[in-house]
Amino acid sequence: MDVKTAFLNEHLQEEIYMEQPEGFISKNEEEKVCKLQRLIYGLKHASRSWNIHFDEAVKTFHFDQN
Repeated sequence: MDVKTAFLNEHLQEEIYMEQPEGFISKNEEEKVCKLQRLIYGLKHASRSWNIHFDEAVKTFHFDQN
């Protein structure tokens, strides 16, 4: 299991927008924002969302929570 990139593979359940990162801002489009389609590392609820997804996947293998 690759846990280093686990956050990057989880889809978002809600709409989240962020400012454009420095170095990627196009001319005449400085006021535009980016809509995230997947979780990114450092997002406040990234670990919670990934944990929910992981929990569902583990339960499909009939593991029990203790």
